[in-house]
Parts: sequence; C-alpha cells; structure tokens
Amino acid sequence: MLVINDYPELKGIFWDWNDNEIDEETAFDLIEKRWAYIDQNHLTPVENDLLHKLADDYGHGYMLVA
Repeated sequence: MLVINDYPELKGIFWDWNDNEIDEETAFDLIEKRWAYIDQNHLTPVENDLLHKLADDYGHGYMLVA
C-alpha cells in the first residue's frame, strides 16, 4: 500500500480517492490514465523511483501515457 501524502506531486491525481492509502496496482493504473495532470518538473526523486518501480512491477517496464 502507498501512503498518498508521501508523494506530493502525485497526490493531486488521487483527488477522488477516499483513503490516504492506495494499492500499487490501482495507483499505477490511475497514474497512467491521469498522466497529463502530473507536472513532471515537480516530481521528487522518491516519486520518480516509485514510477520506475510501478512500471517494472505492473507495466512490464513501461508506462503507457499520452
């Protein structure tokens, strides 16, 4: 489980999530779908590491974003 508040830039895309925690697979799905709302220039190193981990674990090393 991910604690949403630990990821300051990413937490904005979880605006409709009713809990402070989200499972990794669901987070990855929402990140892919809502990528356009993420300011990549404001991602922290921890968030970048998380994105790579999620892509490896749930996207076969890729994120499908537009």
